[in-house]
Amino acid sequence: MCEPSSASTAPSTPPSLLHPPRLDAMDHAAAAQLLWSTASSSSTGAEMELSAPPSAAAVGIVLCRRARRRHHYSVTRRQEGSTLGRVPNASPSRLYAAQELDRDYFCRNGDGEPAASSARLTKDWRMSMDVFERIRSELIKNSYLDETRRDAAGCPPCSADQKMCAALLQLVDGVSSRAVWKYLKIGSSTPTESLQQSSRSMVHHFKGEYLRDPSADELQGIAAEYEVLGFPGCIGCLDCAGWEWDACPVRWHGNYKGAAKRPTLRLEVVCDDYLYCWHLNFGAPGSKNGLNILYASIIFQRIRQGSWPPTQPKSTVDGMALTWFYYLFDGIHPDWRVFVKTYKTPRNKKEKTFGKQQESVRKAVERFFGVIFRRYRILR
Repeated sequence: MCEPSSASTAPSTPPSLLHPPRLDAMDHAAAAQLLWSTASSSSTGAEMELSAPPSAAAVGIVLCRRARRRHHYSVTRRQEGSTLGRVPNASPSRLYAAQELDRDYFCRNGDGEPAASSARLTKDWRMSMDVFERIRSELIKNSYLDETRRDAAGCPPCSADQKMCAALLQLVDGVSSRAVWKYLKIGSSTPTESLQQSSRSMVHHFKGEYLRDPSADELQGIAAEYEVLGFPGCIGCLDCAGWEWDACPVRWHGNYKGAAKRPTLRLEVVCDDYLYCWHLNFGAPGSKNGLNILYASIIFQRIRQGSWPPTQPKSTVDGMALTWFYYLFDGIHPDWRVFVKTYKTPRNKKEKTFGKQQESVRKAVERFFGVIFRRYRILR
């Protein structure tokens, strides 16, 4: 009995299914036609089995083209407005915010009077118009505040007033860089950079005039003011204060936690009765107390080395000429001759009277802390 030949029993297969088309030569229409034709209900089992690889290839081509189309759409949308040759952004809100800021406070184009009075500007920005203009005239020398530049879309940058007011909003109101958007319509990165650049520029331009030690004549003038108050030879009240550092990194909490069990920063100040501060040292960790800060203070290191003060007092006490200046302090600091403190346990009326007078004059440094914490809420 002869066996039937395999050629006579094998089902007939179309040549197109035995040899599927190449993927790179198949377009979208052909892939769709092949996909629908192989999934028809008239196909036999053998045809469906042999058409599985071309069907999978067709589905892969459709999905890949759809993914490429979505990627191209997202890239073009992300780049429009900031790349040459693309459509610029319509009606940038920061330009309108700059015009509104100019109408509210400055009117630099000469279009009438500003909507806010000079007293309102002083209340909002914690400085008068003269001080603001003086600072602005120096800060615009920095290339960061240059208003003549243009971006790739041809739009001008944020104005110098916008950047200065963004820095002042963070200092005065203590708001975050993201909250500046509500009024100035500036992103979160620009206010942060404006605060850094403005601080560096102010230190660079005004360091020689304000951020310096008092001269010999100025020290004699301060001593004359305290002589009227009953403390000849005194040149200031010294004290330390602290404020909570909410944004302290977690890894630094151990170094900056103080008695309040919260990360804090310490501030050392010397000021006179008119709140003129001529020594300010801030940034010490809250884990340090007043004695630690005093031993690390630059001014008292210079006193021990003999390089400060540059002159001697011209006052006398009970016929004895003073040979050194001194500071008014509280009772927790060491008994150095440059410190005048109250009596811990006054024994008579004379010591009580001296203690009351010393505490009343030393309240100037407490008033200074109250003013600076209230005026600049970034320290609160």
